Amino acid sequence: MSLRQLAKLRELGQLRIKWRFAMVHIYDVLVIGTGTAGYTLALTLRKAGRRVAVVDNRPYGGTCAMRGCQPKKYLVAAAEVAHLSQQMSGIGIQPVAQIDWPALMQSKAAFTDAVPERTEKDFQKAGIEQLHGTARFLSPEEVEIDPDLTVRAEHIVIATGSKTTKLDFPGAEFTVTSDESQARAIATSHRVYWRRLYRHGVRPCRTCRRCGGHCPAA
Repeated sequence: MSLRQLAKLRELGQLRIKWRFAMVHIYDVLVIGTGTAGYTLALTLRKAGRRVAVVDNRPYGGTCAMRGCQPKKYLVAAAEVAHLSQQMSGIGIQPVAQIDWPALMQSKAAFTDAVPERTEKDFQKAGIEQLHGTARFLSPEEVEIDPDLTVRAEHIVIATGSKTTKLDFPGAEFTVTSDESQARAIATSHRVYWRRLYRHGVRPCRTCRRCGGHCPAA
């Protein structure tokens, strides 16, 4: 029986069949990954009338919202305000702004902690099937989520983005990845945190200086 025939049967009810001793779900499109790309694609396809499922082995939301771009903007914005305040103090603007690290991290966490639930609600409202687990291809049209669940789809989109990696160069032991920095930021003072972050590039180094970190490269 073809995928289209199976999908047609599924329209008449929730089709679940045994396949390789696992439960099989049938969709038009399976999106692997729930970051910005996967999220946008899944909702767009669902609005177009496609039967869509998403799967992720981490909390829904992706790197940008949870660990990357958006959390970084909280820190960068605070650093820029503090830096500008210091610059303006020489022309009579007082008081000089200071970074309240615990409060800043609490504000950031308030945003990131809400991302998975908000993302799941959007998927649920759109009628998108939500799956949790690690996808493993069994064939071009078949993915195993866990030993008891297999998904078949006419189209399977890999929207898993990238992952952090350690670089091999002198001094690499002093660097941290975005995943590591999030954990360390919660447990350390801002001064120690930024000193360890500066080697990651131009923007983090600039942020470090604005937060008052004493960076040897500065």
